[in-house]
Amino acid sequence: MKKKKLFIFVLFILFIFNYSYSRDFTGSFKRGLEALNNKNYREAVEYLTQALKSPRKPQKGLSLAAAYNLRGLAYTELGENDKALKDFAKALEIYPRYVEVYNNRGRVYYNLGEYNRAIENFSTAINMDKKHLRLKKKYLEALFNRGLAFIGNREYQKAVEDFTEIIEDISKDTRLKSKQAEVYGLRGFGYSNIGEYEQAYEDFARALALKPDYEEIYCWRGITYLEKEELDKAIEDFSQAIQLNPHSDATYFDRGGCYQKIGEYQKAVNDYTESIKLNPKNADAFYSRGICYFFKSEYEKSIFDLKQAVDLGHSQAKNALMKYFNIRY
Repeated sequence: MKKKKLFIFVLFILFIFNYSYSRDFTGSFKRGLEALNNKNYREAVEYLTQALKSPRKPQKGLSLAAAYNLRGLAYTELGENDKALKDFAKALEIYPRYVEVYNNRGRVYYNLGEYNRAIENFSTAINMDKKHLRLKKKYLEALFNRGLAFIGNREYQKAVEDFTEIIEDISKDTRLKSKQAEVYGLRGFGYSNIGEYEQAYEDFARALALKPDYEEIYCWRGITYLEKEELDKAIEDFSQAIQLNPHSDATYFDRGGCYQKIGEYQKAVNDYTESIKLNPKNADAFYSRGICYFFKSEYEKSIFDLKQAVDLGHSQAKNALMKYFNIRY
């Protein structure tokens, strides 16, 4: 009987300890941080919410702002962007010079395609961080993210400038070399889009020397060759990209476009077919395959594909039906 009472007493003490710990801001905060680091994002939200509801939480200061920031990060990873933005706003209300929060909020806006807002937040983080050498890695992270947002916003010259600054810093600090191939690749993409093709080719070559299995580089260089009508080289790069990743409808479509330009219509049809299998709503692929079928004299298939393209909203498919078949659709 005494042992049973002792056992019940121990359970009671453990219950009280765990209950108190769960209501304790620091304990819940640490558990939330651990869950976030382990990519258990829903669990992180639960623990950080406990911390923020704790009667023992601080009423102001960096630790309170950090809890909102971390929960915002967890919401970001869960795709709950509105909740993430609210938490980041709260963190900045508490601690307005919290550089990392501007970077994190910029990432959410970037994911939402709101590139101007993303650029604004990344720029704030960059300008606040410039003088803090101990935060150099955070500064470069914000600079990298802004470069991506400039590309999303089609401000390619500005993207090139950001990636150039990163490359100059990487050359001075070996700890930052993990993203070197990606930065060269992205700068090459920027150069390509402002017509500086030789610089683009040099950067693509540097990126591939550092990371030979970098699929995106083969795609970007292939698109550059395609724009310059160097179709054999473009086909070679798209083929390499497909070998590395056979699940990209865009790459099959781009290689199909090369084959179509050189009159290899059956090969083009094969690639457009693969593109459609991977993305059945690819109006461009239906349209282009329809045109290839026309030049192969497979008229029923051509009409079917062009109608599919019209149904999917392709702007030129109706005109093609009229031009080639005198069909109003």
